[in-house]
Amino acid sequence: MFNPESVLKNLKTDGYALIENFLEGNFQPVLQEFDRAFGLIPDKSHATLNDTQNLTLQPKEKVYNPGKHLNVQPGGYALFPTLLSHFANQVFQNIVNEYCGPRSQFLYQIFMSHEYHTVPNQKDWSRLNWLHFDPYPSLKFLLYLTDTDEGNGATMVVPGSRAIGKYYREKRLDINDNSGWQGGCKHRLEDWEETPQYTNADAVPLCVKAGTLLLVDTDVLHCGALLHEEGRERKLILVHNRPEGLRMPDHEPPYDPVFVAHQYIAKAHSILRSIHG
Repeated sequence: MFNPESVLKNLKTDGYALIENFLEGNFQPVLQEFDRAFGLIPDKSHATLNDTQNLTLQPKEKVYNPGKHLNVQPGGYALFPTLLSHFANQVFQNIVNEYCGPRSQFLYQIFMSHEYHTVPNQKDWSRLNWLHFDPYPSLKFLLYLTDTDEGNGATMVVPGSRAIGKYYREKRLDINDNSGWQGGCKHRLEDWEETPQYTNADAVPLCVKAGTLLLVDTDVLHCGALLHEEGRERKLILVHNRPEGLRMPDHEPPYDPVFVAHQYIAKAHSILRSIHG
């Protein structure tokens, strides 16, 4: 059993926390529930399991090049009883309320993905593959059903970037502007800056064993699902929890772009002085 207080401490300090061997003896039943659903989804498709437990496919032009992607609405949760038994309890309710604030939207929605294709050309990348902040504040639970490393699409994060993601989400993002990647909103730093402070190259991979749970504030800059090795696969479940009114509490001082710019200028001057004596 993990220590909820330790998890909360890591979340509030770093914006993410890992719990190893989370599923313990229930790994196979959860995997079977996952595989049963994905067996009904065609290759390179986005699907939705709606509130009436019917599976619908998104239009063919909305492809998911890495493999298959599924949105499970609350009415479909009943098809994943073993999975839900691990989250629908007071321990996780308390973690979400402590981090997101009271009256948060607990177990708001679930996404699942199965990646097994490499996507070498950036023009074919999905929105998940790019370093980004999420357009809506959320505390996500990411449950890995495969061992995951850089070769098969590890989740990657930029440590210490939560305040930056929150700044862009709250101060710059227009959720109704669909001129971003693949017709979505502008959720990447390169959508806003010619030379962004962080890109995919700056993200650190979180290499984990099957059965590991990652809790992450989606203001932390992150990316994933990008396979680099043929013949590998990644299976992942993402549970979203949202704060009331989409207002995530502050867990650190806000990002100040003017202060950061002054720091860069001061550093540049210091380097120049050292070069010229």
